[in-house]
Amino acid sequence: MALLFKKQQDNASVARKETSSLLSVSASGGEKPSPFITSNKENQMILENVKVKWARVGSNPATKYASDETEWTVDCEVSAEQSKEWVAKGFAQKERFDPESGVPFVKIKRNTHFNKKNPVSGAMEKNEISPPFVKDKYGDNLGDTNIGNGSVCNVQYMERPWEYAGKTGITATLVGVQVMTLEEYEGGGSGDEFTYAERPTATITETDDSDENIPF
Repeated sequence: MALLFKKQQDNASVARKETSSLLSVSASGGEKPSPFITSNKENQMILENVKVKWARVGSNPATKYASDETEWTVDCEVSAEQSKEWVAKGFAQKERFDPESGVPFVKIKRNTHFNKKNPVSGAMEKNEISPPFVKDKYGDNLGDTNIGNGSVCNVQYMERPWEYAGKTGITATLVGVQVMTLEEYEGGGSGDEFTYAERPTATITETDDSDENIPF
């Protein structure tokens, strides 16, 4: 455990030095640093302390548009610089802005399955992909905890090149989410919002129907 903690400290120190180095290059008038925090692993990147919305991770993946395929996804609020850099890298075709606040955001996602041809039957089969990890700031697994809008998280993703039908590109694949400040999940917005009238109550008058009043 002590060795693991020491390694984590060393990794954090390296990351701080790398970031400091980038900032010093910018301050000296050199090459402008990337607005994204670089992990100490190749092709691994981290968005630090970003507000998230519509996080669909764990056992609650989202359904893709006009499809029955599913994916894990999270929207991350970013700066104007980060938003432009996201498009410049090829992760998205255009910038996205929250329709309510106007704040730019990026969508980071990961498929829940991939299709692979069965070598025996030749049929295409769905194969499960391991889900992104979800942990708290102490490194403990949060499992299927619902992450509410406005939660502050560190979001890790992988830069992964792709090639399909003669075309190539690069995509940002969700690796994991570290929740630093959890906002309570308020559920969907499809609840009953009607106002109802008070149901009238009937007045019941009791009568004396005992045997003593029967006239015989």
